[in-house]
Amino acid sequence: MNLTENVEGTIVLDGLIEGRLDDLPALAGKLEMWVQFMGQLGLRFTLDMSGSAFSILPENQPVSTAKLGGVPEEAIRQGVEQLVEVAPPEESQKVFSTLRSVETRKGEQVQAMYGVTPAGKVEVRTRTVEAQTVAPPEPIPTKERVKLAMFGLLAAIAIIGIAMLIPPVRGKVVGLFSTMESVDKEDLTVSATPFQKYFTVEKKEVISSRTLVAVVKRTEAFPTSAAQLETAYTEATTLHEKLAVEAIARGYVRIELIDSDGKPYGTFEMRIRDLAAKEEIEMHIPLRLGDKKQRVQFVEFRY
Repeated sequence: MNLTENVEGTIVLDGLIEGRLDDLPALAGKLEMWVQFMGQLGLRFTLDMSGSAFSILPENQPVSTAKLGGVPEEAIRQGVEQLVEVAPPEESQKVFSTLRSVETRKGEQVQAMYGVTPAGKVEVRTRTVEAQTVAPPEPIPTKERVKLAMFGLLAAIAIIGIAMLIPPVRGKVVGLFSTMESVDKEDLTVSATPFQKYFTVEKKEVISSRTLVAVVKRTEAFPTSAAQLETAYTEATTLHEKLAVEAIARGYVRIELIDSDGKPYGTFEMRIRDLAAKEEIEMHIPLRLGDKKQRVQFVEFRY
C-alpha cells in the first residue's frame, strides 16, 4: 500500500475476501447487507458474484478510524468473522481472505492480516512499525463553519425553490428530506424483553443517524457453556423461554426495526456468541437499510 501521506487516525484496507458457495444466490442478500453494514462503519467494499463464486474488495483509500473503536483491527476481525458465518458451517472452509489493513497512529503504523482458518474463525496477525506520520487537518473554526453552512443553506433553498415548481421533482425532493431525518438515541426505544433473563441492552450512541451503538451485558443467568445451555433449556417452562435459549445456543439474535407508525422497517440477525466469553459486547446496529425512507423508532431483540 503506497500512501503519499500517513495521516494519523486513519486506516486503509487492501486484499480481498472470496469464496465459492453452493447456494450463493440464496445468500446474496446477506452478503449485500454485510457490505452495507461495513460501509456504515466507514469501510467500503465492492461485492462481485458470478455463479457460485463471490469476491469482496475493499476501497483502497484511507478512512477515519473514529467509528471502529479503540482497536480497529478487532472491529474488522469481528466483521470478517460475521461474513464467514454467512456460509453454512460445512462450507466455511471455502471462504478465503487476503484482507490486510494499515492503521496510522502518531509516529507508527499497525499492519494487520486477516486470515480465515479451516474452522471458519478469523485470525489476525499484527505488527507495529515506526513511520513518519502527519497530524489530521485542524478542524474549521466554528465561525467559519457557520459562515459556510449559511452559504450552503442559501444555495440549497434557491435550488429547492426552483425544483419545487416542477411536480415530478417536487415528489423526489420531499422523499429526499424524509430520508435525511436525524435520529438521536433518545428517540429510540430498545427492547430485549424475550432475553431479559439473560442479558440487558444499553444505548450508547447513534453515529451519523445511521448506526446505533449498543452495549449488551450478560446476566448471571446467561449460559456460557454447553452444559449450562442444556440446563437452561431443560428448566425453561414456556415456549418463549425455550426459543430464547435456542437463539443463545445458535449465537445469534434477530433484530427488528420498527418505524414511528409501528410498521416493520427491516429484520436481520446479529451475533451475540461472544457473550459466552465476555461479560459485555458492543453492537453496531444499522438504522438505515438501502433506500427505505421510514424513520426507525423501535429496535427490538427477538429470537
